[in-house]
Amino acid sequence: MLCGARGIIRSTAASPRLQGVLADPQIIRPIDDEYVQPLIEARINAFAINNEATPPVDSTGFGHLYRVGNKNLRNAMKFSEDFVIWAAQHDLANSSPSENFKLLESWMAEIADQHLADASSVGNRAWKVFDRLIEIGGSTSPSDFAEFGFESLPAMRRHLRDLEESNLIESAIDETDNRRKTISVTSAGWIVNYSRSGFEKLGQTTSNAQQS
Repeated sequence: MLCGARGIIRSTAASPRLQGVLADPQIIRPIDDEYVQPLIEARINAFAINNEATPPVDSTGFGHLYRVGNKNLRNAMKFSEDFVIWAAQHDLANSSPSENFKLLESWMAEIADQHLADASSVGNRAWKVFDRLIEIGGSTSPSDFAEFGFESLPAMRRHLRDLEESNLIESAIDETDNRRKTISVTSAGWIVNYSRSGFEKLGQTTSNAQQS
């Protein structure tokens, strides 16, 4: 079984050497947001060695990381792993879910601040482009320059380059249309947005959900 992005899997399956070996690729829809935390809870229960086992990142903590990273499962899994390794190295994980969650929030805020500091060379006009890209969902086409207040693509390109050099956005060919180029906010970009927009609002929302 091969799993991956649509364009990669289709190109792999189209290889002459694999004709008649692989079945046609099946498109699997993303998991609905409402099922993410129950899914993680079920996963934790399935792998727990006993009823007293407390994971450093429970379903509530995972939900927090999931929202910080713009609802990207792969990124949430990655940051969960990073946090667990960090907590273990510093002997900070404990048996209290609420304390683990507070530690996770603090760690994520520190990581976000580090990424923001790395983007110190980004100018004010480029930040306006970045903020507008966040507002419209994190993805756009270069031809949509008017959406960002520019009269032409060349006028916007310098600011896009500044954001791309700071790893806040990336450009890629659309998987479903090779003629179309897409500009998207990166994983680091969403984390920087978390820092720029203020941690407390998102953190408070998650904490309230945890208490309820």
